[in-house]
Amino acid sequence: MDDARKTAVIDFELHRLNTDIAALQETTLPSSGSLKEEHYTFFWHGKGVDEIREYGVGFAVKNTLLPMIEPLYGGTERILTLRLSRVEGITNLVSVYAQHRPLMPQLRMRI
Repeated sequence: MDDARKTAVIDFELHRLNTDIAALQETTLPSSGSLKEEHYTFFWHGKGVDEIREYGVGFAVKNTLLPMIEPLYGGTERILTLRLSRVEGITNLVSVYAQHRPLMPQLRMRI
């Protein structure tokens, strides 16, 4: 399934579940960017176009909330922040990816 189709499926499911904002991991999308679907806009930061895209992070934000989102800046393929301006103040959201690695055999024996 191509990347555009994946975001359409996620858009449908998030809308069905009435989710406002979702943090995303293992996006595998290249570089960084955004894509607007019917109900949600996807923001991501991943590995470069020429790199193996094993992981990446992002957010899916309901389109009705976009006026409350401050522009994204910085970020890496493992951590991305999003600022939501509300009447009550600023809310900082963080999407973090910690890669799962198998235990080394010498550590496995100690556990």
